[in-house]
Amino acid sequence: MFELGRTKALKAYDRLDRVIYCSSFSKTLSPGVRIGWMIAGKYQQEIQRLQMFSTHSACSVTQMGVAAYLENGGYDRHLRYIRQEYRKNLSAFQLAVQQYFPEGTQMTRPTGGFILWVSLPGRVNTQELHVRALQQGISIAPGLIFSNTEQFNHCIRLNCGTPWNREAERALMTLGMLASQLCQEAAAGF
Repeated sequence: MFELGRTKALKAYDRLDRVIYCSSFSKTLSPGVRIGWMIAGKYQQEIQRLQMFSTHSACSVTQMGVAAYLENGGYDRHLRYIRQEYRKNLSAFQLAVQQYFPEGTQMTRPTGGFILWVSLPGRVNTQELHVRALQQGISIAPGLIFSNTEQFNHCIRLNCGTPWNREAERALMTLGMLASQLCQEAAAGF
C-alpha cells in the first residue's frame, strides 16, 4: 500500500485453520527467483508431501541469497523503494491516460501495486485494441481474459511496473489514438 497500512491477509481472520496463505518473491524481486512460501496450518504435511513429488526444488544458492537479503533488511529497503517507484509510475500512467485516451475513459485509483484497470467508453472491443497495439509493439491485457463473460470487453489492464519515460509516454499516446479510432468505429457501427 502506498499510504495506508498493509491490508491484512485472509489468513489473519482464519480461526478454523482452513486458509492456506501462499506468497512469493516473483512480483517484488524477480519472476526468475522462483521462491515462495506458505502457511498451511493443518494442511502443511500433506502439501509438503505432494510438493516433493510434483516440483523441482529451487536453487539453494538463490534461497540462501534471498534469506540473507531478508535477514540484513535489504528486502524491506527494496520494498520501500519500489512502492515509491510504483506510486510515481501509476501517477504518470494515470495522467497520460487522462490526456491521450478518448473522452469518457475511466480508470481505477490503485492504493498499491502497479496495475491500472482502464474502462473505455462505449462498446470498444479491447481484443481488437490488443491486436492493433501489438502491431505497434505495445502489449496490453484485454479485459476479455479476466472473465468468462463479455462483461469486461471494453476494459484493459495496464502494467505500470515499468519506469515512466518517453517510450512509455509514446506507447500510451499511441494506445490512446488506437482506442479513439476504435471508439469512432464502434459508434459508426463497424
